[in-house]
Amino acid sequence: MKRLLTTAVVLALASVSCLGGSGNTRTVLVDFQHEQFNSFFSQYFPNNVAVHPGDTVVFRQTWTGEPHSVTMGAYADQFAKLLTPYFKLYAKGGYAALPQQEPKFLMDFERAHLTEMFDQNSGKPNQNGAQPCFLAHGVAPRSRNKPCSKAHQKQPEFTGRQTYYNSGFIPYEGPTGDTYTVKISPNAKPGKHFFYCNYHGPFMSGWLTIAPKTKKVPSQTTVNREARKQIDKSAAPLLAAYRSAVKGDFVIPNDAAQAVEQAGFAKMVNGKPIFNGWFAGLGVEGSDNGTINSFIPKTLNAKVGQKLSWVMIGSHTISFNVPKYFPLMTVAKNGTVSRNPKLDTPAGGAPKPKEQSPNDQGPNIDDAGSWNGHGFWSTGVVDSNNFAVISIRITKPGTYNFACLIHPPMIGTLVVTQ
Repeated sequence: MKRLLTTAVVLALASVSCLGGSGNTRTVLVDFQHEQFNSFFSQYFPNNVAVHPGDTVVFRQTWTGEPHSVTMGAYADQFAKLLTPYFKLYAKGGYAALPQQEPKFLMDFERAHLTEMFDQNSGKPNQNGAQPCFLAHGVAPRSRNKPCSKAHQKQPEFTGRQTYYNSGFIPYEGPTGDTYTVKISPNAKPGKHFFYCNYHGPFMSGWLTIAPKTKKVPSQTTVNREARKQIDKSAAPLLAAYRSAVKGDFVIPNDAAQAVEQAGFAKMVNGKPIFNGWFAGLGVEGSDNGTINSFIPKTLNAKVGQKLSWVMIGSHTISFNVPKYFPLMTVAKNGTVSRNPKLDTPAGGAPKPKEQSPNDQGPNIDDAGSWNGHGFWSTGVVDSNNFAVISIRITKPGTYNFACLIHPPMIGTLVVTQ
């Protein structure tokens, strides 16, 4: 029997499939929250969609805490042609198969014609890439702090001829929260158009085909099935790893074994090195387009003063007594996109995480001291070249909820007794 779409996916796809206006609508998912574990996928599901002139494409985002965009246009199409050999390498071996340094001609083209949502050095949004921009000719402003004009932020129908057609950051709040709609012009030129996320880069991408009206295109039901097929394929290694981590028999990858042993989080079981600790996030070797954003186990029991340690894989925080409203990203009335600076900053007396040199591939081991159970406490964002080990001691009995500030669904409960 063919696998059916889950109720959640059906609702996500169907909720925007009956918009007003002429033509048909096709829905593409941006990211995905898996039913069995908290997740993040740097993918569009499906990554190919075909429509006719006059149709509508709805990009439906699942907010996992990761910013996304849909960036298109003639310059994006040219970028894709330059990337063709690298797409082939990526398909065979993921990011590990790509050159360690981005080729200069790709960097030069991107800098001259496209934009990035965030500045890689400061971590702050680039307004020329984070705000919407739709240009019939030319390029977006080259200054990071200068967005396109208000006239050029008004979205026109997509003709396939615009040089730059960028959603900017897709907000998760407001009247159009988690939804980006593209109306295909009745006069659109048939052809294949590249779209990608200008935050996660060109390997989070897909293709929009505008077909002649005389050519049949797949129905939304077919699109849904292909989306689920791609979701299952990407999620399979993550689901297996998640189940192993929950059971306590997650085998340490060979390339991480030495670092894990150095950190004291390895034990031998039947001749295999097994993780012996708690997880804050979990990546899987060979899975380049998805991660597990979960605390494992989700519910913990500890004694007052006991040293509690998480193996943190990925960029996360460990935060207690999180305020009820803690926006990750905000869009001001004038359109300015901001990232909450409280994400990065340690709070409640937590020390600043250690910084690693680019050549240090060992674990980043941080002792975050103690916490008395009162007020907002957070490690701030912890990054590591390999993984980090974060330790804390709770000095007061109680039941405490904790979370990752970057990834809202990533939560847990800690029960501390005498």
